Amino acid sequence: MIVSRNFERRFATAVIASVVALLSFASVAQAIDRISVLPGFNGPVNAISEPDSNGTRYLGGDFTVFNPWGTGTGALVGASSGDVNPSFPKVNGSIFATAADGSGGFYIGGSFTCIGPNTSGSCNGADDVVRNRAAHINADGSVDPSWNPDLNSEVYAIGVS
Repeated sequence: MIVSRNFERRFATAVIASVVALLSFASVAQAIDRISVLPGFNGPVNAISEPDSNGTRYLGGDFTVFNPWGTGTGALVGASSGDVNPSFPKVNGSIFATAADGSGGFYIGGSFTCIGPNTSGSCNGADDVVRNRAAHINADGSVDPSWNPDLNSEVYAIGVS
């Protein structure tokens, strides 16, 4: 009886350990599956603006997609929901600096040369606007025609006074 009780204890311990290992593995596998489908950026984020009056932030970087939206290298992100405004214009190069303008728009700086609804490289579209490395995007998504510093080097910081 003593031998069989030891055997039963060992067997029960082995079964419990196997079940725990399987559950742990399944748990890890589920976590890996969740990680692989988590939404987010497909490249680095270089700049996050202070929130505007609505809490919205402009994020810039070297990404082209945020969640399911093709954003170009900038994304206008809602404060509470995290939703992206997909109608905001796309930028064709890296964004290194962003700043809220206080009126719902944003100043951006980086290595870009074009802003528009479908910008993918050069400014070819009718609605694309040439902006060399700095731009002011109004709250309605239009590019401010009166602010065009036309810089010849990358912009890494922007301050609004």
